[in-house]
Amino acid sequence: MLGFGDRDFPRGSDRQKIAEIVVPEHANLVGILAWGCVNLTNIILRPANPRSFSRGLVEDATKMHIRADGSGLRTITCKKTMRDLIHLYVGSPRVQAGEWVMPSQVQWIELKELPKMEIRTHSTDNGPEVEIIWREGNLQIADAVNGKWKDYNGDSPLRIPLWLGAKPQQFFRIRIGDD
Repeated sequence: MLGFGDRDFPRGSDRQKIAEIVVPEHANLVGILAWGCVNLTNIILRPANPRSFSRGLVEDATKMHIRADGSGLRTITCKKTMRDLIHLYVGSPRVQAGEWVMPSQVQWIELKELPKMEIRTHSTDNGPEVEIIWREGNLQIADAVNGKWKDYNGDSPLRIPLWLGAKPQQFFRIRIGDD
């Protein structure tokens, strides 16, 4: 079963296909129930803190609970402020039911701030343009979200005139470093 906000995947559904859970920065989250998601290897938590929970159902209302027993969970990526506020339950024959543990096989990775990118539209005398602005890293462009990413070698901002027969869709991302 995977429980995430208002989204549940009961036994026998798509839960086995889940390889990664990414929680957006402004999510209001108490916990993740991902037991039995056998392909789950990564959880990425963008929020800095969990939502407080005060219904008396959880022993510690300031902690976020992740239940990932029966999964292949290998990494949890989160901000330093979130790591100490997570209880992780993996279940094991040596652990009594309901006991929360910090398993050694799960690697904790500190989430760094992602580079910011702005996309704006402008009306010009010649027609509409799209403007991409970034402050750090290398802008990359692809024609498909999983397509071949190419480095843009110019400076910020990049302006693309739509009136010149621009492509029907393009995708942009920021790459940090030279790898």
